[in-house]
Amino acid sequence: MAKMKISERTDDELEEELTVDLNAAASKMPSNLSNGRQALYDYMEIPLEQLVPFTKKEQGKDFSKMPDDKFAALVKSVSEHGVLEAISVRMIDFNKYEILSGEHRWNAAKQAGLKTIPAKIYKDISDEKANIIFTVTNLMRREMTFSDKVNGWHRFLENTNKQGSRTDLKDTLESEKDSLNISIRQIQRYARMYNLIDEYKQAVDEGKLTQAAAYQLSFLSNDEQTKALKYLSKLNEKTAAELVKLSKDNDFDNINTIFEKPQKQSKISIKKYAKQVLNNESLESLDTILKEALDMYLNAHPEKRK
Repeated sequence: MAKMKISERTDDELEEELTVDLNAAASKMPSNLSNGRQALYDYMEIPLEQLVPFTKKEQGKDFSKMPDDKFAALVKSVSEHGVLEAISVRMIDFNKYEILSGEHRWNAAKQAGLKTIPAKIYKDISDEKANIIFTVTNLMRREMTFSDKVNGWHRFLENTNKQGSRTDLKDTLESEKDSLNISIRQIQRYARMYNLIDEYKQAVDEGKLTQAAAYQLSFLSNDEQTKALKYLSKLNEKTAAELVKLSKDNDFDNINTIFEKPQKQSKISIKKYAKQVLNNESLESLDTILKEALDMYLNAHPEKRK
């Protein structure tokens, strides 16, 4: 039986299943091994033309690019001081390397006119391990969109699950909390929200939808999410939770009952209404008009008469 995707599991299942090691990513990144063990990587200057971007990016799920003004500042810094932090790569062919982290530094180095760049070359890295290194180094960036976090944490957990790393996530989060600053529960929430259709992820990115509402919507099927999309401006945590209840009750066809509830008519006094519709002369005869109106109504509805 095929394993369920991370985004399809319940919170309790995730808490039990996802005992992954965040350091399984970090420990396969920079760590100087001692006691006679072989180093995980070498350092060297690599010609820029021998490098290619990471080839295992998910189609349409890559991390957002650096804003133009910040990239321009990076190019200026590289031009003046060089590349101060080595990029991370793995060899994929003779004299050809795949960038695991540092693609912006590589592009900045090209624009700055450099010929080589300092690189950390990982040895014997599987696709899953490479994907984890690529993902975690991006997740450590300070500026991330909601979509980046959702796609990134889903990718991290899926790849860690594939490679079978099952040590205690709580311990590793504790050791990485200063750089990652995230709880197990939040990682699980991000992993679940991968189930959202792209329109809702973009709405959160743009501030049109709260993460709390998005989390509720992630329990709906793609078809149900699409049906609710036309009510985006009215979606909040409360209405999204009501949609989830409709879904559980197999009553989603009545989605309009949540967003198109009849408006309550505000009470207005007879005198105030009369002032709005009658001229001054008629207002002087208001008692007579009301009596005639009541008589006409009671003649039409005798059952209402005492």
